[in-house]
Amino acid sequence: MAASAIIVRLKGLPLSARAADVRTFFTGLRIPEGGVHIVGGPEGDCFIAFSNDEDARQAFQKDRQPLHGDEVICFLKISK
Repeated sequence: MAASAIIVRLKGLPLSARAADVRTFFTGLRIPEGGVHIVGGPEGDCFIAFSNDEDARQAFQKDRQPLHGDEVICFLKISK
């Protein structure tokens, strides 16, 4: 059985943002290769899988900070 992954969901990601921008936003935290999934759409959704629980929890501290000038909202998601 696979271990649980902790994922941070960003809402409000600007259309101009790319995976590299998301990685820069979370500088210092470990995101594995392929760990940034930009969905976009009307909500500006993005899901980020972190290398460990502590990095995911630290990422949540970025809640309501600007990325490309737009405030993004962070949600902590736990999936199996």
